[in-house]
Amino acid sequence: MTAATSSTHTLIVHGGAGKLGSRIIALSRTRRDLAAIFAVVRPNSAPPANTDPSAHARFVLVQDIAPPATHPVVIIDVTSDEGTQRAIEITREISEKKFRAALLVCTTGLSDRTLTDLKALATRHAVMHTANTSLGVAAVCAAATLLARSLGPEYRPAIIEAHHDQKKDAPSGTAKRLATALSAGGTPVPGENIFAIRAGDVIGEHTIRLTGPGEVIELTHRATTRDLFARGALALSSWLATLPPGWYSMDQFIAARSETSSAAGR
Repeated sequence: MTAATSSTHTLIVHGGAGKLGSRIIALSRTRRDLAAIFAVVRPNSAPPANTDPSAHARFVLVQDIAPPATHPVVIIDVTSDEGTQRAIEITREISEKKFRAALLVCTTGLSDRTLTDLKALATRHAVMHTANTSLGVAAVCAAATLLARSLGPEYRPAIIEAHHDQKKDAPSGTAKRLATALSAGGTPVPGENIFAIRAGDVIGEHTIRLTGPGEVIELTHRATTRDLFARGALALSSWLATLPPGWYSMDQFIAARSETSSAAGR
């Protein structure tokens, strides 16, 4: 496994005027490995009023992207299923300009067609799709597999998730990922045992509930700021910039971080 290192690269945020995209741009000023930052927006979109000018992001249309020479390019997509299709096109267009391009898709609710197209793109580019860029969620997934394996089939699973009322997909991509983690431990989650709440301005809450004889075990992850996901996306983009073509996962990123930490401790 490639160690979790970073490389100087150009960052393109596809959906830079959105909630998560604007935070990625605002926090990008903390990264020293960015040669340039572009925010791709629709023709009728404008830079968010609260975007920090010190991030030095350039808000452009796709045709106006001009990456600096020599550096790889990482596109972060935070749009929609249709937008991810456009991000795939952008990745190919950047490659045609002789740049090494990678794509990180943080968009949820992707269609089977889009997922198939992403995996096809991974034969020529480093590609990663994750419904949640939180390191904490990745750790909860690992713990969920361990819990399910330890407790066995007597313990019945449920997942309860809550998000703001503007989130379109339900259940969330993270809830599906947690269900996959429980299944990997031998405890499949019936679809009717995944409960989605859409109300208010909740950023994201996910609870795994395992009910067995005489006890209930709950494991909860609660996001308190959207910056959590923005920081994770920036860390992932730095990692992808170092990688050859392939289909990558959050589990591989966590493993690479663990490998780097272990090496530093020796």
